[in-house]
Amino acid sequence: MINETIISGATMGLISFGFWLYLDGVMNISELHKRNLLLLLMVFFENLHVFNCRSETTSIFKIPLKKNIFLVFGVIIAQGVHILSMYIPLMQKVLKIEPITLTEWLHTILLAIPIILVMELFKLINIKMSARKL
Repeated sequence: MINETIISGATMGLISFGFWLYLDGVMNISELHKRNLLLLLMVFFENLHVFNCRSETTSIFKIPLKKNIFLVFGVIIAQGVHILSMYIPLMQKVLKIEPITLTEWLHTILLAIPIILVMELFKLINIKMSARKL
């Protein structure tokens, strides 16, 4: 579990840091907008990674979503709260966030998907190493 936490944390951290550098150096957008996009990326990471965490050994693709419907609804609600917060003026002020474009949504979700791939690879390597020890 410790190794899984380190790998997932490092993956999220490196992608987030790289995204920040890209936004800062290439896109040259305001710091407020950069923080807004990074917050959305972190929300996507957590909402995707929670499905990885259902099992340390079984692939995310082999566990049916209907096995834990409360988790699915929890993710939908969490993502919904974040989306609503970006469009409700009071929440925009409190959280210092703003709406983003559809293109930014797509780029951000694409940046979050590698957490699934990295953790699937980690599970596969871990299973193969465990099999060799036996």
